[in-house]
Amino acid sequence: MIEQIKERLAIVDLVSDHIPLRKVGRNFVGFCPFHPNTRTPAFTVFPETQSYHCFSCKKSGDIFTFLMEREGLEFGEALERLAARAGVTLHERTEREEREDATRARLLEVNAMAATFYAHLLRASPRGEAARLYVAARGLGENIVEVFQLGYAPPEWSALLAYLGERGVDPAEVEAAGLAIRRDDGGYYDRFRDRLLFPIHDSRGRVVGFGGRLLGDGHPKYLNSPQTSDLRQGQPALRPVPGARSDQARR
Repeated sequence: MIEQIKERLAIVDLVSDHIPLRKVGRNFVGFCPFHPNTRTPAFTVFPETQSYHCFSCKKSGDIFTFLMEREGLEFGEALERLAARAGVTLHERTEREEREDATRARLLEVNAMAATFYAHLLRASPRGEAARLYVAARGLGENIVEVFQLGYAPPEWSALLAYLGERGVDPAEVEAAGLAIRRDDGGYYDRFRDRLLFPIHDSRGRVVGFGGRLLGDGHPKYLNSPQTSDLRQGQPALRPVPGARSDQARR
């Protein structure tokens, strides 16, 4: 139902009901409705990805998050209103759908924690010094690192597993999120090791996976989270935070 609503409603039309927008190239810009600003139009709407991003206050998302933030609605209220606008009939959710949603929410939580861990290692940890030197050598400034939420996976076999384990995450959940691989003996090890990481975001800015470039010797040079992950269905191989320039991330 959510995808049907997104297909039928253009985010530009929805946002235009609340703020004036001006076309700039393929996108639209205006003054952000989420923070006081009357000098620089930092709010950008991206029709191709059905998303928005403010380069000042960093708010981003899709038609659902926009309506929820703008009018203080819960998700269910926003769903009902947008469904009516799109002419989509809502139906009662089944127990299976509720379980799938709970699983998906948990995996998103795991990915978000992993992104925080990797980002800290790149920006502030002595273990990320080599990765910081590599990033600087490629001409990627701190703003790009922040906007794309770049991170670093250390060479240890279970650094992420240990970090998430301390926060109550079961190794099987890490594997389900595509961040760990199960050994033949039943143990687990980190999928990403000694890699510069590019989080893969959906149109709402949520981390649904990672792409990693190996910094040392070995193969493969580039590695992505499994395409079969439930969180990655319909997602591209790499999508930065809405509004960021992907050409710089691929340098």
